[in-house]
Amino acid sequence: GLVGSEMCIRDSSYSDPSFRSLSTAELLEYYAVFYVGFANPDSLLVMTDYLDAGGSLYITDNDLGYRMATTAFYQIYLQATFRTDNGGDFITGEGIMAGIDIDVSIDPFPDGFTVKNEGQRILKFTDNDYAAGVLVNRNGYKAIHTALDFHRIKDYEDKVSVITVVADYLCGEYL
Repeated sequence: GLVGSEMCIRDSSYSDPSFRSLSTAELLEYYAVFYVGFANPDSLLVMTDYLDAGGSLYITDNDLGYRMATTAFYQIYLQATFRTDNGGDFITGEGIMAGIDIDVSIDPFPDGFTVKNEGQRILKFTDNDYAAGVLVNRNGYKAIHTALDFHRIKDYEDKVSVITVVADYLCGEYL
């Protein structure tokens, strides 16, 4: 399994300036970067450089599209087009997330988006056709984005299922 030295994890308990100070070379020492929570434009630049260098990224935030819809990071690197600030309360898995059903009713504003041609929808809201998750494998990098606050997934088992699939996809060759 993975231990802390093999994966770079950033969440709201860490200061974003410490993440922004990491070089691409430092980030590439990890199997994958897991970024949980609010990402500002400077952090997106760090992630863009990391992906350009062939990195593997998981980013989860319920308002990434709402705040960063017009950025190249969101539109090109994550292959997403923002559609709504409240996609719904229930999500079902597709592709690598098939069989996972998630209750996010305690998340007030999970983004709904559509997936562009070089992405694959892996989570969708049950009440509409908007995506809640995308997988991208292009130009030498891998990325997964889930448009929800991870800590607001209602059931612990669903959190474990999601993070297991993400880690297997992004880090599977190292496991």
